[in-house]
Amino acid sequence: MTQSPPTPTSVDLSGLRDAVRGHVALPGDADFDDLRLPWNRAVEQPVHAVVEAVDADDIVALAVGIPALNTTGFV
Repeated sequence: MTQSPPTPTSVDLSGLRDAVRGHVALPGDADFDDLRLPWNRAVEQPVHAVVEAVDADDIVALAVGIPALNTTGFV
């Protein structure tokens, strides 16, 4: 039996700020709506978190800690 990967809504993002050194914006944060906007505003993209990584260690922490991370970098 094949398991489907977790969806972004099923991923616990509560520890995200502790996992990276960069800035993390989550729904409810003052800057979240501005940061979540895609470059192509003609297409609505659901975003559950925005991370501004400061180094490769942040990227590794995201890739290892959040398997539902998609190829655009948006969760």
